[in-house]
Amino acid sequence: MGKRRGVNDVAFKTHEAYYDGVRDEFNALLIENVPNYQISLVQQRLGPKWQTKHAVIDPRNFGIPCARSRLYVLAWRRDSVRWRQDVDLAEALDILSARTVAGAAACFWKNDLPPSSLTPAQEHQRFLSPLEMLASQLLPVLPAQARSCGGRKLDVQDVPPTQLAKMAGNSMSAPCVAAMLAVAMLALELK
Repeated sequence: MGKRRGVNDVAFKTHEAYYDGVRDEFNALLIENVPNYQISLVQQRLGPKWQTKHAVIDPRNFGIPCARSRLYVLAWRRDSVRWRQDVDLAEALDILSARTVAGAAACFWKNDLPPSSLTPAQEHQRFLSPLEMLASQLLPVLPAQARSCGGRKLDVQDVPPTQLAKMAGNSMSAPCVAAMLAVAMLALELK
């Protein structure tokens, strides 16, 4: 929340408005925030009709070279949805991240980047450029990404590199979100 001022940050008003807006509209939610975001705030804002499970997930567990651990919270209404007792959140996430099939180096968007003069070992250890950071978050900033999703390439050529890095840093990691959604689909059942 902002500059780590917690509930005293003016940005927290958006969190309150969000919870107020979704509390009675949905049966289940996926919430993402910083690792030290207080689960008690989620439970307090949603109220006693809601139950939660949470995990801190890092994109590197799924082969994405981005050190950005985030808290993911699955929340569901107790009166309409239940969590299957045979599904353990931590165990399911461990299984999903146990064997990364393809790391970022194998991503389709790498073909659009200029050739590198680095050795494979150096390439594996270097930092991503701001454009690569956005691409690793699956935003269509390169032509191959736009073609694969059947859309237009995002025009970011006039955006300064520092702003591109901030944009990438504030976006959700698609593999982490996908893992939580996969677990939710396995574990949550309508009553």
